[in-house]
Amino acid sequence: MDFNEFCNSVRDGIADHLPEYDISCVEIRDIRKNNDVVCTGVLIMLEGASVSPNIYLDYYYRLYQNGTMMSEILAEIADEFRRAESFVKEKQFEGYKQDDFEHKVFLRLVNYEKNKELLADCPHLCFEDLAICFRYLAGEDRHGVSSTLVKNRDIDRLGLSLEELYKMAEANTRRIFPVELVRLDELLKRMSCVFEDNPFSNNIYVLTNRQNVNGATCLLFRDVVEGFAKKHDTSFYVLPASVHEVMFVPVCEQIEKENLEAMVREINEYVVSDMDFLSNHVYYYDKKAKKLTA
Repeated sequence: MDFNEFCNSVRDGIADHLPEYDISCVEIRDIRKNNDVVCTGVLIMLEGASVSPNIYLDYYYRLYQNGTMMSEILAEIADEFRRAESFVKEKQFEGYKQDDFEHKVFLRLVNYEKNKELLADCPHLCFEDLAICFRYLAGEDRHGVSSTLVKNRDIDRLGLSLEELYKMAEANTRRIFPVELVRLDELLKRMSCVFEDNPFSNNIYVLTNRQNVNGATCLLFRDVVEGFAKKHDTSFYVLPASVHEVMFVPVCEQIEKENLEAMVREINEYVVSDMDFLSNHVYYYDKKAKKLTA
């Protein structure tokens, strides 16, 4: 089956794997995600429900292509729906409450141009060629992090200014997603990756968070960036590896910014997914001026 046929098979067969629910309809929908990437999902609407989780199907189609039986895939989708529906039912999702929102809103750094249309309806701040947006933490477990984009209507209803929103979101981001700054070779060893040991790779540092989810956002923390420059007594380049991490490369005579930019463009083209793309620009942090520029 091609992807469209696969999606239709999920739509037609998923109800049989959820016999405990009174399902009113099952639909296939396209959802616009980060960087204007469109993902296809199945929406399973229950009788009397006003909202329902959307289960994305791209991952499950890859399982199908790799030989997983359709019955097993439908069973996995059903299990994911049960987890998500239970959470939605518990939270009710009738809107954000002020006390809850203040502890769960967090920052996310994304590419501005690729998200310009989406950001038009959302509170955001520009940061070089990037944009700082705000998300609400819906849940976090072994399956990952669930969040939703904060819209202008949300902060209007809560009576929050952009300055107030940023202040609480920054504090929450630091708490929920603790910063992790580690040398690249040490990170690769921790991941049991095979790599060639050389002086250049030993002088690259990876900035992310403990979950390695939207870790590039840590670049917004001035104390982290300034602390690195002070500790290593150097200015440095920042390579936007993806929305999940950036790399710090201390300035030296052997490294030219143009070569780093060529490397970043190549990685973005062949390694980084469209949805995880952050930027093709290499940034420069000036230790004396304490300033980051593209």
